[in-house]
Amino acid sequence: MSIFISTDLNLSPEKIIELYAKRFKIVCIFREVKQSMGGFDYHFGNKSMPRLNYYHKKGVPHPLNEIKSEKERLAVITKIKTIEGYVLGSNIALGLLQILSPKLGTGVNLKKIHFLRTYSNDHASNSTIREYIRNLIFMMFSKSDYFSIIQIIKAKQKSDFFFVLATSLD
Repeated sequence: MSIFISTDLNLSPEKIIELYAKRFKIVCIFREVKQSMGGFDYHFGNKSMPRLNYYHKKGVPHPLNEIKSEKERLAVITKIKTIEGYVLGSNIALGLLQILSPKLGTGVNLKKIHFLRTYSNDHASNSTIREYIRNLIFMMFSKSDYFSIIQIIKAKQKSDFFFVLATSLD
């Protein structure tokens, strides 16, 4: 037996159960963003950002209110916007991945994906398609000379190869 309580007295019991079911879906999406996409693995350093305490005591000024310099305040706001942009980009990438997974999942030869230990069925998971696309993009970049950055990387790799070869022959 389950008991669901709501602070909104205007909601019907059916609506409370419906909202609770949506909550479970949201939790699953957060887990997918966190574990599969690394959406919360940001490390943007900023010396102006004060250390925040989850257990803020009453009467003690909030650390963000302690920032007096306008330059530091702008640096903190920029950092927060960068973090929000990173998380938003991760959510958009997950949404695109969930759109692509059913379409690409049946056409991907799972036997050619080397990191899989077991093959569950004919349909690939979001994580499998993510790794497949990641490998495919790097493979496409390595074969293309269209991008100038690829030309620079290839030139560096060739010069490093000859340097290593020359030093190993000495």
